[in-house]
Amino acid sequence: MTRKFILTGGPCTGKTETLKAMESEGFQVMTEAARIVIEREQAKGSDSLPWLDRDKFQKAVLEKQ
Repeated sequence: MTRKFILTGGPCTGKTETLKAMESEGFQVMTEAARIVIEREQAKGSDSLPWLDRDKFQKAVLEKQ
């Protein structure tokens, strides 16, 4: 039986570090689409970020999902 876990919480509460630890222990993990979009758009210097253009950001996240 496959068990699934969802990590939730506010900013800077350790969700990403917990996922990294779980992955290092052999768990399969999925990165949140929003985090992938933010990292990608920041690298490109884009304004498709939640604090710059929320609508563009939401569309980018929807496309990624």
